[in-house]
Amino acid sequence: MLNASKFQFTNSKFGGERMKSCVGIQCCKLGSHNYNIEIFLPENTGFLVGILFSYQSIPANLHIPDNFKNSGSVRNYLSGVKTWAVLLNFDTEEFNSPSLRLTLSGIDKLNTNVPNIKLPFEPYHLNRMFEVLDMTSVQDAVMWAVIMISFYAMLRKSQFANNSRTTFNPKEQLTRGDIQITEEGLIIDIQWSKTSQKHKNIHQIPLKRVEDCVLCPVLAYSRMVTMLPALPGEPAFGLSDSKGKICAFSKSDIDKILHKLLVRCGMDTSLYSFHSLRRGGATCASAAGCTDSEICTIGNWASSCYKGYIKHSTDKLYYISSKMGLFCKLSN
Repeated sequence: MLNASKFQFTNSKFGGERMKSCVGIQCCKLGSHNYNIEIFLPENTGFLVGILFSYQSIPANLHIPDNFKNSGSVRNYLSGVKTWAVLLNFDTEEFNSPSLRLTLSGIDKLNTNVPNIKLPFEPYHLNRMFEVLDMTSVQDAVMWAVIMISFYAMLRKSQFANNSRTTFNPKEQLTRGDIQITEEGLIIDIQWSKTSQKHKNIHQIPLKRVEDCVLCPVLAYSRMVTMLPALPGEPAFGLSDSKGKICAFSKSDIDKILHKLLVRCGMDTSLYSFHSLRRGGATCASAAGCTDSEICTIGNWASSCYKGYIKHSTDKLYYISSKMGLFCKLSN
């Protein structure tokens, strides 16, 4: 097996045009062969390649780094070792051995990485939030607009908030100009999403007005716009600074505000997160009879992974078993 040895860095002219960093990787002697590989990288790339190997068996007390807690990390590590083995023309047959496959299978069972999936927000959760919010407060009105738009449009947090307030990107996060108020309701132009990061096309989401209902995204957004006007290029959601300019929320701002709101509602903060709005929107759409294709279109899902977002009610699950039982009964 391959193990770290030593390395050295030198500089040399490459093609007579520009300096490049040459990394000399010196390996131990294998049989009658000495291996020396040089990798040329553009100068100032920031890459530090210093992985040098000697040939020896893996000791029984090998310590794998702490972050190798699941089989995916172990597989990535082995893949890197195999790549160097191929470069050095070593035999890679052992990487396909049954014993290694069984070992990885055992790691899968011992270190199952179960994602912490949050529960979806349902209509009665949203009604409770509306009850505790003060719609005469600008911050509460803005947060309620965020909640309504995110629920109905099934948005991700990254589509209107960045890691910090100063890194707001109008090409990736929603601006006031991206949301139009029409007679029918709202039209939201999504320029960037997790599944469409190259700005090839605009994903348009129309939201219709819900008459005589507090859970109306159009009413929530219109109220916010009236209380907090902004220019088309400014963040769609945020609060004004001392100069009257709209300052975007950061992701941590949103999380903190939502956490406080859940506490005020008496809800378990460990069971819900902002993503509960996206999942709740998909669940609500499914319960309302929307097709899989329609849900995928609104949420801009590129695969069937959205099905994991939908939480079916007990009544619906009873209905499924009831239909199965009726089928069995008629089959006799």
